[in-house]
Amino acid sequence: MSDPSRAVRLITGVWDNADLLPRWLEHHRSMGVAGIVAMDFGSADGSLQILTDPRWRDFVDVIEFSGLTSDTNQAMLEHARATWRQGWVLYIDPDEFLFTPSGGVDELVDQASAAPADVVVVPRFHMTGERSLAASEVPVDVPDLTLRWCEQDMTKVMVDLESTARADNPGHEGIGGSQLELTGIESCLLHYPTRSYAKFAEKVDHADLTMSVNDYPEGFAFHWVRWIEIRNAGGLGEEYIDQFLADDDVPQLITDGEYAREYRLARVKPTDPVA
Repeated sequence: MSDPSRAVRLITGVWDNADLLPRWLEHHRSMGVAGIVAMDFGSADGSLQILTDPRWRDFVDVIEFSGLTSDTNQAMLEHARATWRQGWVLYIDPDEFLFTPSGGVDELVDQASAAPADVVVVPRFHMTGERSLAASEVPVDVPDLTLRWCEQDMTKVMVDLESTARADNPGHEGIGGSQLELTGIESCLLHYPTRSYAKFAEKVDHADLTMSVNDYPEGFAFHWVRWIEIRNAGGLGEEYIDQFLADDDVPQLITDGEYAREYRLARVKPTDPVA
């Protein structure tokens, strides 16, 4: 019987991520993730049907949406602590894929145990691709995004359920407990917030709704504030294209060390969607 204190589960909020969920779920199950606590925010694209499909019955635990004005991550953490009591939870979004040198999550637990630490801070890096992909009539897909911004974007955290530590609302920073901060790209999250224009516009709409019902401090989610303003001014299509790199600039950007070719995400196998 496996040691329950070493189990790693994921905490994730889902909002119209049906295009990603099947391969995202399968990728993390293949890494040895023990399960997922998911909260659907009212998806209209079939995301909830994927999460509750029989193939994921023993893997995904869907809990009731606590509302846009609540700390949804804290609600999921409390559910995980009450349900399993031992093990670890990693805060992660459906557009973030975890990678480790070994290809398994045990590596993160080993590092936490050696530290020792109650919180493991995992670096996150943005992924993008050539602008010609975005200009095509064919929607950009995960394997198309093979350029990694070399500067770390931000972080996500993994928390020991037996500790009193937690994460902030977005899941980017640990609160309390002893913390181990990982560096480099060996163990990291690869993040691709921009795929097709339709999904980009949808995410901006979701952000607008979330921010309209919450009194966030000035400067919170400044990138979303900017994109909402651009959308309202009618410039979101051009902004979408600008998220990708001009094809002719790519070789020099790689030479200068601003971007690097990254194929781990491209190698994640597509999974048949739920019928």
